[in-house]
Amino acid sequence: MTKQVIIMRAPSGSGKSTWIETHVPTATVCSADFYFERSGTYRFDPALLGKAHGSCRYAFEAALKRGDALVVVDNTNLIRKHYKEYVDLGKTYGYEVFQKCLKTQFQNTHGVPDEKVQQMRDSFQEDTTLPEWQDV
Repeated sequence: MTKQVIIMRAPSGSGKSTWIETHVPTATVCSADFYFERSGTYRFDPALLGKAHGSCRYAFEAALKRGDALVVVDNTNLIRKHYKEYVDLGKTYGYEVFQKCLKTQFQNTHGVPDEKVQQMRDSFQEDTTLPEWQDV
């Protein structure tokens, strides 16, 4: 069986987490957002963003070391340098690495202001070097 990594790529409010729940519900999901969740409540603290991403990366590498069949990185990953380490680690551990770009926009659940979401959309970098994950 082929081991796969999916790098989610889309601004806040694009439905990344919902897409994962619907299309790959058995995947191991790694997300910086998990760091901000306590007892079912999401409390974002920008001062802890670095720790949140460190926690996500740690969980990601742990999943690869275990050999989990499908691992998803559920962050915005708008700019190549933000997800390059995930791509490199995935390949190092023998995974096929894909991206899943969402162009949809819903009401975001994390209270990100509309102007910030628009800045995210504007900063999105297309990546033709990473294949798009196709629903089976």
